[in-house]
Amino acid sequence: METAGNWKPYNVKAILNNVNLVFKSRDIDKLNNPTYKFIMNVSGFIAHYNLQGFKSRYADLRELITDLNPEYLRSDAQRTETDTDFQVWYGETYNKSEADIKRGLADLSEQYKVEISAHFAKDERKAAIDTINLLVMKHEISYSELE
Repeated sequence: METAGNWKPYNVKAILNNVNLVFKSRDIDKLNNPTYKFIMNVSGFIAHYNLQGFKSRYADLRELITDLNPEYLRSDAQRTETDTDFQVWYGETYNKSEADIKRGLADLSEQYKVEISAHFAKDERKAAIDTINLLVMKHEISYSELE
């Protein structure tokens, strides 16, 4: 049990490495439970039933990057480190670890935003083309009829 002013700090490196892996691989299934719990409990996300529900909701990583909200995370990191009540309740070491993760999440979101956006847009385009091709074949339509 955590005692006032002496909470165990987060493993900053492990959580940020996991988010980096998710973004770099463009695969929400790489998200682990400790990272999920941090994001859910600290970053103001809506409640999900579990890790699988979160992964389902954020399979499109563009949504995750948007909801991480780098500006909010940086502001909240500053508050985490300077709020005197937080110092008393949780302790400086814990607060620093939480703030470091929030800043790291903001940095990673900004670093991968363009790349992830392009990747998922390309996937959407391919899915749309595949759907069109299926409909054309199913209804025996020639492409010249579409013009």
